[in-house]
Amino acid sequence: MARGTLRTQFDANQKIELFEFITSSHEEYVPRTRVVDAARPLHEWINEWHRANVSVDDKQPPKMSKKGRLLKSPPTAPPEIDIPESKVKLNMGITPSMFRFLEVSTSVRLHLSKCFV
Repeated sequence: MARGTLRTQFDANQKIELFEFITSSHEEYVPRTRVVDAARPLHEWINEWHRANVSVDDKQPPKMSKKGRLLKSPPTAPPEIDIPESKVKLNMGITPSMFRFLEVSTSVRLHLSKCFV
């Protein structure tokens, strides 16, 4: 989502002469399914840790058992959460491909306007 100012100017034939959007801020949203998929390995590791350390009879938090024994750990290390790189151009609020498209369209428009003057 981008926030900013949008300004357009139309000619006598209702064609856009100027289209200007100045971005003041933006937020990038990640689909929930992608976040859930990224967090699933860590969630499963935590569940495995709880199964190894919490019995049905335990009423206290699984810090130390009543006998003072150390807690068990699953055989594998906890996995890292894989957060994907942002596809949004820093301080722009748009992707690099959209930025290139806007650059090219501006260049073409300027070139065409010089040809028909």
